[in-house]
Amino acid sequence: QPLIRSLCEEYSIDQLETVTVCGNTTMLHLFCGVDPTPIGVAPFTPAFTNMQMYRGEEIGIPANKIFVLPSASGYIGSDVICGIIAQELDGGGICLLADLGTNGELALFDGKQLLCASTAAGPALEGANIECGIGGVPGAICAVAYKNETLIVHTIDNQSPIGICGSGLVDLIALLLEIGMIEESGRFNDHCDHPLARQRFCKDRFVLVENVWLSQKDIRQFQLAKAAVSAGILTLCDCAGIKTTDVEKLYVSGGLGCYIQQQSALRVGLIPQEFSNKIYAVGNSGLTGAVTCLSSEGREEAKKTAQAVKICELSEKSEFMERFMEGMIFT
Repeated sequence: QPLIRSLCEEYSIDQLETVTVCGNTTMLHLFCGVDPTPIGVAPFTPAFTNMQMYRGEEIGIPANKIFVLPSASGYIGSDVICGIIAQELDGGGICLLADLGTNGELALFDGKQLLCASTAAGPALEGANIECGIGGVPGAICAVAYKNETLIVHTIDNQSPIGICGSGLVDLIALLLEIGMIEESGRFNDHCDHPLARQRFCKDRFVLVENVWLSQKDIRQFQLAKAAVSAGILTLCDCAGIKTTDVEKLYVSGGLGCYIQQQSALRVGLIPQEFSNKIYAVGNSGLTGAVTCLSSEGREEAKKTAQAVKICELSEKSEFMERFMEGMIFT
């Protein structure tokens, strides 16, 4: 509410006509003041998935109408529905959308139908549970490279580094795998003789810059996240009865959607190798879709899209767990 009011004041707007709200199903319940507890316990049934409409005064927002956009299930929220709309995922061709944040939501159009799945990737890809992790804010290290015997870091808005976000974490682990600093098991290699290891590895920490480091625990957290995402992608393709090589484009959105480097994502095993040269970082696709839904036509499309989704329950697939265990290894 304060952010919206501040934005209205900045542009001298007294009253908004229409507001659209998208997010994961739990956040939508919280926004509407509805208890989300049932989503977290079997049979994981949300209180609502259909579109909700409120008057501004009911929510405390200066708007005539507020539309809380529809979800498909307890774990496929309207942010995924908006992402599908933004990328025109069902417009032809076999395409996959991976919304990688606290959870890994996946949407696949196999040429005929929309299939969605959610995989518990954990918050590592958004910098949480990482000792020096941070979200995608100014000063977050978002890219790491090693050129001309020099370690190079880039931060969001070129600010002084204050932590590392998901895309920087992917880059850093990819680099340390390349130089032999991290073994395929995920353990630090104490005997690595690379100059970077000699200069920056001390007491089970690789120091990236002053006050920002990577620990052994951080690598374990990342392994859990990347294994869940890669196993989810492979299993969802199985659910659709297609091969991974059949997928023409893989759109990456969410916490990694702005800064992820394709080669790093492939190197660490976050994205299966079959998607090489098919990866497109599309930023905040949920927000883009929510803008489309400001029109009545867009909201109608959101309704139809949510109703058309077929849910693939990864937890019921034995091959998902097998792939998850395989995905823990860095090949």
